Order: sequence, then structure tokens, then C-alpha cells
Amino acid sequence: VIFIDGGTTCLEFARMLPVDISLTCFTFSIPVAHILLTKPNIETIFIGGKIDPEAQITIGLETARQFSEIQVDFSFIGTGYVDPVHGLTDLSWDVVQIKKAVINASKKSVLLCISQKLNSHHRYKTCDLSAIHTMITELDPSHNRLNLFRDPELKIL
Repeated sequence: VIFIDGGTTCLEFARMLPVDISLTCFTFSIPVAHILLTKPNIETIFIGGKIDPEAQITIGLETARQFSEIQVDFSFIGTGYVDPVHGLTDLSWDVVQIKKAVINASKKSVLLCISQKLNSHHRYKTCDLSAIHTMITELDPSHNRLNLFRDPELKIL
């Protein structure tokens, strides 16, 4: 049982899931749900609520409440900004509140992050980097841009 966040990186992750994989997937992203519906062995569960027209995700108290009633094995989340000191941050208070609920509902959280977002931060904090179990970027795991993120508790792929 997994969760896939919204955003372009998570949308690409959803596209990359094999057609024959069997799993249950929660999402609050309209575009991600649309991709998952093309995979016949994925049970897609859409988390509802108020729709943010720009991000095409659901937000608000109802969305957060629904996450309090589930637990997923892995959440695959994106972020606007990630920094070794400030952790994951975003420019939207509403998005941060939902991502906090997602992380709380997850046994393990996997950050899908393009390297352009590394070493940057914004005004609202989602979580410390210690809440993330694995970070996946397009960089080779030994790349020097990842040096500040190296921690025995964080797997970098």
C-alpha cells in the first residue's frame, strides 16, 4: 500500500510503475490518479477534499482527516524545496499541512526530488530531513551536490 503525491516528479514516478504491478495506491492528485487508472492491477483510492486548481491536488481539513484514518507502507512525496538544515519546505501553507498528514500516515517516506530543488528553502516547513527515509534524485548517489544530505539514517538513490 503506497501513497503518491502530486507534482511533476511524482507524476513521472506514477508513469514509470509497471503495468503488471499489483498494489493499492492512495493519491490526492488528479493527474496521478488519471495515470494510475491506466494500470489494471493498481487499486486507486483518491483522497478527496477541496481542489487546489493550480496544483490539481486536494487540500484542506477533510483531506488531512482522511489521512488520519489510513496507514501506507511507503509514501512517495515531492517538495518545492529541500535543505539539510531547514528540511522540506514549501510556499503553500495548505500543501504543507497535507504533506505533514501524509508523512504521519506512512511507515516510510521517500522523497522524489530533482537536483534543482536541493539546498533551497521557503517559508513553511513540512518536516525535518530526519522524517525522510530515502531520497531519490536524478544525480548519481555519490555526486558531491548530495554531500550535505549524507546521513546514516537517509538512504540516497
